[in-house]
Amino acid sequence: MDDANMRPDARLEALFELIPPGRRVADIGTDHAYLPLLLVERRKSPFVVATDLRPGPLAAARRHIEARGLADVIELRQGDGLEPLAPGEVDLVVIAGLGAERIVAILDAAGEKARSYPEWAFMPHTPAEPLRRYAYANGLEIISERVVPSGGRFYELVAVRRGDGAAPYVGLSVPTEAAFWLGPLNMRRPSAAFCAYWQGMLGHWERLLNALGAVGGASAEATLKALSARRAMIERALEGLRQA
Repeated sequence: MDDANMRPDARLEALFELIPPGRRVADIGTDHAYLPLLLVERRKSPFVVATDLRPGPLAAARRHIEARGLADVIELRQGDGLEPLAPGEVDLVVIAGLGAERIVAILDAAGEKARSYPEWAFMPHTPAEPLRRYAYANGLEIISERVVPSGGRFYELVAVRRGDGAAPYVGLSVPTEAAFWLGPLNMRRPSAAFCAYWQGMLGHWERLLNALGAVGGASAEATLKALSARRAMIERALEGLRQA
């Protein structure tokens, strides 16, 4: 979102669309509170808790919120991960702008508290595979997935809720391992953005393989073997989608 006129970009609009109306929301790592402002000003959420680890972004968020007279419905809190939240106080938690592994670490650190929030929306800046594994293992059902192009990059969006973590994978014709990477709902309806994102990822992995091959050594060899197998698996799965 642009500070001057607060226009939401494609990522923010997609994240906004992922959130059902009427939910009390927590935005973890809110930065300038762009998402909370969008949720409240468009009357999609009655109340948002906006958190950030750093005082600088919270100060900027406070300026934006107070300028719009929304301090009574957007509450700012400083803290790490889910620490600023009370158990069960919101319906849906958003975590965006972090790596997927970092998001999983936040969920693991929260323990039982994480299970007190019925819905989640994630937009990591790295592949969402670790989040899908976490959802599968912890009884969180994937209910929506998208790949969104923005600013010359692609971002995966994943929404989950308490339910049967295995349900989205039932009936897929490819191994769950590939579905953890590609996303079970994406695979059922692969969009142009999804296809472009994964073609780019395959190219990125190919360049990594070439670089590792030039390095040599036992450590590089082990990494090369694992990455090569993963790339081949994803390539086969994508080819299966094209033929379906």
